[in-house]
This record gives sequence, C-alpha cells and structure tokens, in this order.
Amino acid sequence: MNCLLSRTPRHVGRGIAVAAGAAFLVLTLFGCPVNTDSPGTPPPPPPAPPPPPVVPTLSSVIVAPNSVDIWKGRTQDFAVIVEGTNNPDPRVIWAVSDNTSQDTQFKDNILYVAVDETAEHFTVTATSVFDPSKSSSSNVNLVRPKVTGVTIFETDASIYQGGSMDFHATVEGPKGPDQDVVWSVTGNSSSATKFTDNTLTIAGNETSKSWTIKATSYFDGENSGTATVKLAYEITVQHSTYGRIDPKYQDRLNEYAPEGRTVTIEVNPEKYYKLKNLQYTVGSRIVPIDKTSRTFTMPASDITISAAFEELAVGDPGPGGGWIFYKNPNRSSPWQYLECAPTDISAKTWSTSTTPLLTLNELGRGKENMSKFNDAAGTFPAAAEAAAYKSNGVGGWYLPSKRELEEIRSKLQANTKFKASVQNKPYWSSTEESIFGSQRGKRAMTLNLGASSGGAVVVSKTVAHLVRAVRQF
Repeated sequence: MNCLLSRTPRHVGRGIAVAAGAAFLVLTLFGCPVNTDSPGTPPPPPPAPPPPPVVPTLSSVIVAPNSVDIWKGRTQDFAVIVEGTNNPDPRVIWAVSDNTSQDTQFKDNILYVAVDETAEHFTVTATSVFDPSKSSSSNVNLVRPKVTGVTIFETDASIYQGGSMDFHATVEGPKGPDQDVVWSVTGNSSSATKFTDNTLTIAGNETSKSWTIKATSYFDGENSGTATVKLAYEITVQHSTYGRIDPKYQDRLNEYAPEGRTVTIEVNPEKYYKLKNLQYTVGSRIVPIDKTSRTFTMPASDITISAAFEELAVGDPGPGGGWIFYKNPNRSSPWQYLECAPTDISAKTWSTSTTPLLTLNELGRGKENMSKFNDAAGTFPAAAEAAAYKSNGVGGWYLPSKRELEEIRSKLQANTKFKASVQNKPYWSSTEESIFGSQRGKRAMTLNLGASSGGAVVVSKTVAHLVRAVRQF
C-alpha cells in the first residue's frame, strides 16, 4: 500500500497552553491505515492452527461362525466384525483354501460348496481391505447330514388299474438332511407297475390288490419309510331325472375307492323333489343304500350307483326346517308348497289399531295380507314378528290366514314332531273378523293348533297370542 505524508504548520488556537509563538505541526497520512485502539492495547492473537488429521487404526478382524459343518451343494452365510479406532474401512475380501473343487467359492459373504467337493476340511478367510495384514479364518468341515427317518405323506392311498399317483416324502434329521429319496414298489404282479420318479403307475394287467411302496433316503440308504397302496375300484354314477348324486371318498368327490372303505353319496334333488331310493349294483345284484346316512362300504368290485327322485308331499320336511302342509294344485303357480315353521314365536298382540284392513281368509292368501299390514297405519306386532322370522337360514315367512291355520292343524296332526312343537293354546291368524257394526276392525281370528278339534275363535286384537309363521316356496 502507498501512503502520502503531508506536513501542515498550524498556529495554536486560543485556550491551548503552549509556549508563546510556538507552531504546531500536523502530519496527515493519506491512504494509510490508522490504529484507532487506545494507546497501549495489544494486537489480537493469531488464529488457532488446524487440528491434526484423524487416522483410523484397525486392531482385528473376526469371522463368524469360526467353525461350521456343511454338506455338498449347500450354502453358508458368514459375518465379519472389523475392530479398530476412528471407523476403519469395514470391507473384507473373502477367500477359500484347501478345497478340491473350483466351484466351491464365495459370492459376497456366502460360501457355495460344490456338489463335487471332496475335501473333508477346508478354510475360509476374510482379509481386511484397509489393512491386508489383518485377517480371520473359519474352519469348514464337509459332514453328511444325519438322517433319522423318512415319512411318506400319502398313508391311505388307492389307485385303480391303469391309473397313477404322485407320492411325497419327508427326510427327517438334525441340520436339515437332503430331501432326495429313491422310490420303489413291491408286491406287484406286473413289472409295468412301477415308479417313474415319484409317480407310481399301476399296470392295466396288475392282479395284486395291494402293494408296499418305499421311500429311501438318497444319502443314507439305511433309512426309509413305507406305506401301503390299495387297488381302487371304479364307481360309475347312473344319473336320473329330478336330481343328481355324486360319490365322495376321503371328503372329496371320487369315482374310485378301495375295498372296505366308507363312501358317502352327495344327493342334490331338484327344486320340489326329494330322494326316493338309493342303491348300487354289482353285476346283477342290487344293494340298497340307507337314505338317511347315504353311505356304504365299498366292495371288492366295480359298482354302479343310482337313485330315484319323487315330488315333495304334505308332511315332508321343507327348506326352512319345518313341514309341508299344503301342495298347490296349480302347477303353473309361482309357488307350489306351503311350509309351517318348526317353532313358535312368543305371544304378541295383533294390533292397537281398530281400522279394518279387509284381510283375506282363503288358503294360500295369507301372504297377500302382509301387504295390507305394510300399507296400513299403526303397528302390527304379530305380523311383524312373523315377517322377521328365520329358520334354517331361510326367510320369507308371514302370519297365516285362518284357512292356512286350519290346514296346518288338519294335515300335520299325525306328525309327531309337529305335535311336540305346538302348545294347546290359541295362535293368531292374519284374518280379521268379518262383520259390520261397532266391533268391525277390533277383532281377529285365532285357532288352537295343539287341539285336535275346535273352530276358530274371535279375539280382541289387543290380546297377546302365540304366532306360528308359514311361507310359500
């Protein structure tokens, strides 16, 4: 920096005590820094020097596990810990030594043991990238996994002549032995009855009725599992009109079953039909099958099962778990049967309203009365409870008309289950008293379903009586 120095003589002004006639010389610096500190203030200290650089150090490398047993074709994960100060680089280089196969190698930290490895012992080493003088090793032993047993999954199998089936087995033992097994069959009369891999095929000319299959551990020929396979006989279904039947064996639809096993027939009648009879034939011999259990024991022969179906009848169980009490003679009607519910609804009042609804009385017209309840003002507890009723998961019930109540009592008198389900008390109908005058709209009809005789009784709508719902289907 360049600075200029200027001298300017000055006379001392008044009020300054100096020697008479003395002149005051002013020095002016141009472009030079001026120290404004008070006289005697020391200059600021120099900045601190930068800290010395942090140098990482590595003390050791540790490999885990430090010893491991493994078998051909298997893999093993290894972990490494790099210890030191100031966060040394944790990377390592993995290597394997003393192995006989070049395919025994590392990929990342995973050791792959080749299927053709023969060395009984070899070593894996992790060497620090940061400090190659630091490393750690683990001993690897080639040990065949111990097999303690073999279990075949399919213990209750059957196969028909000319058929085949896949089998599966588990090889048991500590440290997960190899699951490969060798399959074989004995007791067969035909050489064509044999295994291909895990699939057993029964020859078309096979005469034996049962065979023993064996699954032997591939790595330990001393351990094996066995199971018995039986000859299955064919079940032919002769389908009929108005329904379908299907044989079930071992809880699944099956067209074959072995001798002595229980077969269940799944029966599915069409709407408005029921099972009439069920049977199977062996040659010319007909064997009935119980209609209730719908089961039979499989004979040592191919069979044909068949069934016959017939229309539902009054007194039969209905879809809602109750009983059919009326069959509609009009075959073109949208409903064909009336069903009585299997249980009572507790006592309810008919209504508190005295407005006449003009409900119907005829057989098969009770459901129409429900629309009159729905359209009218007021509450109708008996009808509402009937409409909300469900049985066997089925809805669509309603309060029956007087004629429907009479038909229930008439047609189901001989039904012991129905008789046990009703009480010797009045039951509401949906039919009002048909009169004119001051009592019109105040009373409705009841009938004692538990009695064997007796007519309908007119009762005030405000009285609580039992309810037995009905439905059309």
